[in-house]
Amino acid sequence: MRVTPLFAGIRTAQCVLCVSGLLVCPAPLRAQTSDGASVFVSGRGGFNSQAVPDGVSGASFGAGASFGAFVASQWAVEFEAWIPGQIEGSRVRNRVHLFSGSALKFFNDERRGPYMLFGLTEARVEYGRSSSDVAGSIQLGVGGAIRLTERTWFAPELRLNVVDGGAFIFRPNAGFLYAFN
Repeated sequence: MRVTPLFAGIRTAQCVLCVSGLLVCPAPLRAQTSDGASVFVSGRGGFNSQAVPDGVSGASFGAGASFGAFVASQWAVEFEAWIPGQIEGSRVRNRVHLFSGSALKFFNDERRGPYMLFGLTEARVEYGRSSSDVAGSIQLGVGGAIRLTERTWFAPELRLNVVDGGAFIFRPNAGFLYAFN
């Protein structure tokens, strides 16, 4: 199965550069918020369930890490990498690495409680050890941020990636977020 990029004009390097620019320039970010912007890192683990129309469908455990910045009282930007375990089908194995850039919208000004996220993802599909393809993806999700301390949160989430070619990747996960002020 050969997959073509859905977002042919958008490259991962361009997304990384844009997000990195936001993180490297904290002064403009701080000017947009009343309490200053915070850069954050997060680690998460969870479940990965994928449905591929003419490929390998199944489930595995996965783990991911992200970094981002709060850019306003109710908004954050995030770059995430998600690496699942391999999924085996009839004589075929695959693993879909996801590299995402997302916007998070919190429903209150305290950066806790429910939020939703949306963004773009580059999906790298490995077939065993022999080959790989790249596809574009849209990422949607919901979660809840439970503040543990002034700088740490626990965040259970549900994320869905809709990959070009009709594949769906559903990812319930939970993670810890640490914010630097």
